[in-house]
Amino acid sequence: MSANQLDRNVVVLGGLGVGKSTTIQRFLGTEYDKEYYPTVKSTHAKKIGINKVEYSLNIIDTAGQDETSLLDSSYVGTADVYVIVFSVTFRKSFEIAQVIRDKILDMSGTETVAM
Repeated sequence: MSANQLDRNVVVLGGLGVGKSTTIQRFLGTEYDKEYYPTVKSTHAKKIGINKVEYSLNIIDTAGQDETSLLDSSYVGTADVYVIVFSVTFRKSFEIAQVIRDKILDMSGTETVAM
């Protein structure tokens, strides 16, 4: 890693079928796939440059969660960035996003997060 490269772990969380994998696919610049394939867990890598700093992103695409799902504690200890995805057409997914946020705060011992 050079002095101007930073490694970052990005964890993408959200309810079932809200578009986590599709959002990642679009960010990576890959072809949009109309078919729905539930994700168990997958990882992706991408390098991006911002203000002359190169970031090496390790993006973790997680399985969909619901209100009763246990948040994998390994994400909380290793994530630099959380992306919580919800669907604007499915109100329940926003409520699940709030539960996920609260779980992250509880597990990390943090009172607030930047949004």
